[in-house]
Amino acid sequence: QRRVHGARGQLKMVIPFLVRCFSTAKVKPHSVIKDISSNLLVSVSMGWNNSGISQQDLTNNLKRNGIIKSSRVEEVFSSIDCKFFIPDPASSTHPYEDKPQPIGYGATISAPLMHAICLEILAPFVTSKTKVLDVGSGSGYLPACFAFLNRPSGAVYGIDLLPELVANSTRYIQQAVPDLAQRISLFAGDGFNGLPQHAPYDVIHVGASCKSIPETLFAQLKTGGCLLIPVGASGQEQTLTLVEKREDGSMETQSVMSVIYSPMYTHAESTVQQQQLRTVEPSLDELSQKLSSLEDQVRDWQAAFKVQHGRLPRQQDMMSDAHMLEILSSIRVVRQSIKRKDGERLSSKSS
Repeated sequence: QRRVHGARGQLKMVIPFLVRCFSTAKVKPHSVIKDISSNLLVSVSMGWNNSGISQQDLTNNLKRNGIIKSSRVEEVFSSIDCKFFIPDPASSTHPYEDKPQPIGYGATISAPLMHAICLEILAPFVTSKTKVLDVGSGSGYLPACFAFLNRPSGAVYGIDLLPELVANSTRYIQQAVPDLAQRISLFAGDGFNGLPQHAPYDVIHVGASCKSIPETLFAQLKTGGCLLIPVGASGQEQTLTLVEKREDGSMETQSVMSVIYSPMYTHAESTVQQQQLRTVEPSLDELSQKLSSLEDQVRDWQAAFKVQHGRLPRQQDMMSDAHMLEILSSIRVVRQSIKRKDGERLSSKSS
């Protein structure tokens, strides 16, 4: 009980800080164009230079810019090198850039900024005996970070829809952090169902958006436990939401910040989505041409907005325009198709 109240007290300091940062950030629309398929639309519009030339440089930049605030999260980032969680880091633009990187099968490892924010929020809840569930475990980077935080006897579980990603991430973890691997268990399955066989959990992190908070995941929380999840419709502005389970079993929610995540799919939805992607991606060249055309439309919209309002559009201007939302959604789909093709190429090359 003291742990829960202590964590809540620390969050009262962390969350207002994040809100101030995002509400005062200078928006650079062209960075939004280039990285519209990123997990966090806001993060690529902030003008912060978090990227580095090494893991330690990346960590230092995130700390200097006020994203990493606690010594625990700083230690995690300094100790777990993200380049080992990318299929072929040598072919990556740069493994320490603050942007998502393709990991194959249409998936990405999230931008370091998003990892740092989520760890800062959840770290106060993680102790040496905490049980953590990561839904949408992807590359395996966050499960490794959680296993570092809950040393020496905590347990970490991860679930991802694609067995291929689970196999790859298991291998990455064993190679990158072999001393932590024995406390990390990854499974292929439907994230909406969680992993009830290992419940209840102290902490649940969800790395994909849901229209509402899944009751199945909330039911798998311990009393006093917390769930961090982006809530909202696919392709629109969502709310990163912290959910705590009260003593009486009721739900207490706290809005952290606005985000845009890729949606969480069931098996059936994933199959349909992959089929839809394939119908619009006959070749990488055609996809690149389509993306260039969509980006030109965004630039034209921005220019027209500036003429009409005397300033460049902010994020809220773009998100409140129906035509712009349609364009941005199309960009996200096309870029996801490009990343899937690149990821499949990298995976076949590594195998």
